[in-house]
Amino acid sequence: MKAPVVKVTQYPVDNGTLMVHCRAYGHYPKDISIMWYKNGQQISLEMMERTMLPLLDLTYLTSLSFNVTSMADDVYTCRVNHSTMLRGFTQDWNISGDFGNLSSAPTGPYVGAVIGICVAVVLIVVIVAFGLVFFAKSRKPCISG
Repeated sequence: MKAPVVKVTQYPVDNGTLMVHCRAYGHYPKDISIMWYKNGQQISLEMMERTMLPLLDLTYLTSLSFNVTSMADDVYTCRVNHSTMLRGFTQDWNISGDFGNLSSAPTGPYVGAVIGICVAVVLIVVIVAFGLVFFAKSRKPCISG
């Protein structure tokens, strides 16, 4: 039996909408209870997407996600219960202000630099690999009979 690690995160979907996730991973057995609440009221399961995946270490990842479009100072709460937990996990998630300007990817001049460096590294690896193959083929002794 193994207790889950729980993380609550949010990602922008588009202007004014966030995807909020409550993820529990590394738990065994498989059965787990995850629920979202908005201002203390349980959110309907029909509004959420539930995912459960087996992991390579024979534990599980379970996620419960939904879209948030509210601009008010609402409090969302993720509650997780599992047979390995002495007390359930509870985390409040405040979404406030204008999150329409949030970006899911970093921006700024350093993004181009990182992409350029990655491309350069890949090109160097490809050139070195082809050079080694060419060098190895040119060094093979000729056997004539």
